[in-house]
Amino acid sequence: MNLSIVPDRLNIEAGGSALRQEPIYRNGFIWVTHSVAVTGGYSGVNYVKINAATNTAVEDYTVGLTGHYFFYPAIGVDQDMNILLNFTRSGDNEYAGAFYFSRLNSDPPGTFTNVTPLQIGKAHYFKDFSSGRNRWGDYSGSWLDPSDQHNFWTITEYAETPANTWACRVGNIRLIPYPGAKIFGSSDSLYFGSVEVSNNSDTSSLLLYNYGENSLIISDLQFSANQFHLAPAPNLPLTLAFRDTVSIRFIFRPTVTGIVEDTLRITSNDNTNPVKKVIFAGRGYSITPSTGGEIYGVTGTQEGGTFININNTNGSGTTIGSTGYPQITGISIKPSNGEVYGTAPYSSGTQIVRINVSQGDAYPAAYIPLSNVRALAFDLNNDLYFATTSGALYKYDFNAGDTIFVGNTGISNLYGLAVNPLNGQLWGVSVLQGVYKINKQTGTKVLVGNTGFSLTGDIVFDIHGKLYAVNGIGNQVSNLLAIDTSSGTGTLIGSTNVHGVNGIAISPNPIGIKNISSTVPDRFELYQNYPNPFNPSTKIKFDVPKQSLITLKVYDIIGREVSTLINRKLEAGTYEIDWNA
Repeated sequence: MNLSIVPDRLNIEAGGSALRQEPIYRNGFIWVTHSVAVTGGYSGVNYVKINAATNTAVEDYTVGLTGHYFFYPAIGVDQDMNILLNFTRSGDNEYAGAFYFSRLNSDPPGTFTNVTPLQIGKAHYFKDFSSGRNRWGDYSGSWLDPSDQHNFWTITEYAETPANTWACRVGNIRLIPYPGAKIFGSSDSLYFGSVEVSNNSDTSSLLLYNYGENSLIISDLQFSANQFHLAPAPNLPLTLAFRDTVSIRFIFRPTVTGIVEDTLRITSNDNTNPVKKVIFAGRGYSITPSTGGEIYGVTGTQEGGTFININNTNGSGTTIGSTGYPQITGISIKPSNGEVYGTAPYSSGTQIVRINVSQGDAYPAAYIPLSNVRALAFDLNNDLYFATTSGALYKYDFNAGDTIFVGNTGISNLYGLAVNPLNGQLWGVSVLQGVYKINKQTGTKVLVGNTGFSLTGDIVFDIHGKLYAVNGIGNQVSNLLAIDTSSGTGTLIGSTNVHGVNGIAISPNPIGIKNISSTVPDRFELYQNYPNPFNPSTKIKFDVPKQSLITLKVYDIIGREVSTLINRKLEAGTYEIDWNA
């Protein structure tokens, strides 16, 4: 029997209508089950209960559902002659999953429980090993627990991810209640993934069940530490009748970095398990911002997505740590907070990540449904521009989670973007050496010149408007270059001694600037510098009451501009900057 599994329009060879599982003999009766054809060309599962003394069928029923295929059933019978049938099911709009239904011996003839999933199918399945037969394994079975003849243990095959992968789901199913109250949980552990310190994770739920004949009374829910929280805390006590369920929700709010584990202790009147324990785990992380004036770099697969520091005088690279991604294709630094953002190929699109400067570890921040994104750059207003290698230019709106098409630059193999902090001009570089100025409103470009170095992978400006570049991608050792902004010509600074540096970034923070208070001031204020007089350095303190574009300049006694210390957006706070005259 070939059973069509749509939406894939592929045939799963499901073993036909023959008996594929062992019959069950108990108390003078024999139970058998097999697949049969039902209306519309689909298949159901049939079971027959035979009186062994008279060789007559006392029960003969078929269970099916239009639009679905039931196949490879197995049957179990407990000590009270209650039955359980488990099987694989697929359908017109359903991948092959693991299911079951049951019937109590006391139920009226021909009645059954609803078909219940043990594991829904996750992907399409086609694997014929060039034989022309897309076979499905007969990995279905149902057995009784030797220590308790009311407990069924089942195994059922289903389609897993990635596509064309099968797996088996094991289930423990009981049809009649346990004596007293009996607590069960949907999981013995909950993992919340990586969450930034002092932030809340997504909500995760734990289902608690009562499979006892008496009401279950849950009187307390306690953690040992203050990292995992009830969201919200339920009103206790909770009372659950037989087969009742309650969903308890939790969040993870780490206060420390690293792996965090705790145990939820659930106190109830289940005499066999008065304190049920569930393990909770997650990972706390922090994002350390960049240091003013430092050059950072990221690598491709050749170096395994490493985050590095690059010396601006000789080009040498020093490993900071692994990002945790196979490769990072580009990076830029957000002016308002100095955080490093990067791009990484991910599931038919691109993941925007935030990188912890102190360790190099990276964490997802947003998803772009576009592939081949390598170039990105923040401008002075914290707007993020990015481009595909084919030259399409976009802006990303973090608040809306949306990409906004700006225009097509027409730059072939556009690998790098950078914003000049002196005037906000967007620049781009082609891996084929061309350096361009790009209009941020339309995407049109103007050629400045060629670097003279092959495979130029990225460019970046420092706070003074000096343009750097890196060349050498893939398995090549990369070099740091200085670029003449009038001609685009590159000058070798030195080798990074690192293979395949995909992107570079320089913190726009002035060297020595510090946010010394997160308290929101009432007004803009510039304090008297100290010491004053000074030789040769002094500290300058100022208040910013809201996110603003801040320009801080130093003039001499006759009004000539000596230095621009800051020209970028700052978040609200009190700042201090060291200026060496």
